[in-house]
Amino acid sequence: LLYALNHLARYSGTPSTATITITGTPAYTVEAGFSVSTDAGLTFLTNEAVEIEGGGTVDAAVTCTVNGSNEAPAATITNIDEPVIDVISVTNADAAIPGRDRETDAEFRYRRSQVTGINGLSLLESAYSDVMNLENVRAARIYENQTDETVDFLPPHTWQIVVAGGDKQEIGEAVYRNNPVGIASVGEEIVDVISSVVPELEQRVYFQRPTEVEIEVRIFLSKFPDFPASGETQIKSKLVSYATARFIIGESVAITRLYTPVNEVEGHNVLILEARKKGEVDWQDEVVGIEKQEISIWSINDIVIL
Repeated sequence: LLYALNHLARYSGTPSTATITITGTPAYTVEAGFSVSTDAGLTFLTNEAVEIEGGGTVDAAVTCTVNGSNEAPAATITNIDEPVIDVISVTNADAAIPGRDRETDAEFRYRRSQVTGINGLSLLESAYSDVMNLENVRAARIYENQTDETVDFLPPHTWQIVVAGGDKQEIGEAVYRNNPVGIASVGEEIVDVISSVVPELEQRVYFQRPTEVEIEVRIFLSKFPDFPASGETQIKSKLVSYATARFIIGESVAITRLYTPVNEVEGHNVLILEARKKGEVDWQDEVVGIEKQEISIWSINDIVIL
């Protein structure tokens, strides 16, 4: 009941996505919803219709039919579920991008602890709650400057909400609904909103998208006889799901927290676990710094297990 009073719903997860190459008859149109799958039973559907090009191939974006961090390594999406004479074969040159698992109880409680304002605390707290409850919003962070001086990236008497994911117009409307009188919103994203009270009045509000910082991880393991055959894949998937949900905008990556998802897989001992910003030379074993307007981005392709 308390969660419902806070207008907060559990995230249902997101599907994995991939790009497949379709080989077949030139000029043949492969309709949206064309079904392909892996031997492991994962089904993907084409997002839109594509026409096979003169060379006999075409790339198509596909989306898994179920939510979750489902893995489809390279060259595993190869089954045509409903064969047609003009499509000879399909395959994926690169591994699918895993989706997000359904939010666990622990993740839901943590997010709720960050979302407190929608029932009448400050307007900025309500703005945070309002935005966080929008569809496909992964994270948000509010910064406010009440002083007469510029502080960091905020001019005097302004506020900024940094939002990862979500629809631009919906975010702008949430900012408009909760904008405190006399304090201007700032940011690089501009949204014009029609007043619900005075329809002929259009207001302009601002918010910020975070700079995405890709994180690389390397893990040195000592494997025991009971380490599962899919253990490395499980570790990568669990780490990505955990880190994506756990590290919010402006939050540095504490390396010790990464042991939690890794140790959910049995049959090993972690010898070394390090991370760094993609492209940097030095590996870190304590913390990877993230700035206020940045957010860490995680991918199984950036995790190496040795």
